[in-house]
Amino acid sequence: MRVSNEGEGGLRGGRTGDLYVFIHVRKHNIFHREGNDIICEMPISYSVAVLGGIVEVPTISGKAKMKIPAGTQNSTILRLKGKGVPALRGGARGSMHVKIFIEVPGHISREQKSLLEKFDESLNDSKNNPLKTQFENKAKPFLGDK
Repeated sequence: MRVSNEGEGGLRGGRTGDLYVFIHVRKHNIFHREGNDIICEMPISYSVAVLGGIVEVPTISGKAKMKIPAGTQNSTILRLKGKGVPALRGGARGSMHVKIFIEVPGHISREQKSLLEKFDESLNDSKNNPLKTQFENKAKPFLGDK
């Protein structure tokens, strides 16, 4: 960043030079900046992804509530308008983009496993799994199915 006429004085009483300020932004463990936008990757539970809900999201100016639509898929990016970085020369503030990661439980009980298997069986059709169905159709030639 250049600040005019704020540098050292010139030789023999000459006019002052410009001051150059170099700014380095350290990497943050939650936020990533792209221009005036902030990117944040956030895990949510499987049930919130399926059913939808309201979650609290950290922002650079505090916490905000964000609606997770029912049926949210992994890697979906949701936007919080005006929650990014203020523009240097005025104008609109950037947005915050929240990339959703669905966290799969690492350990479940026998009862939870049984319930999940029943739930999976009840959804095993192309209407509830369109991406899986599309993939299986594309993969048929490679799996020996025609």
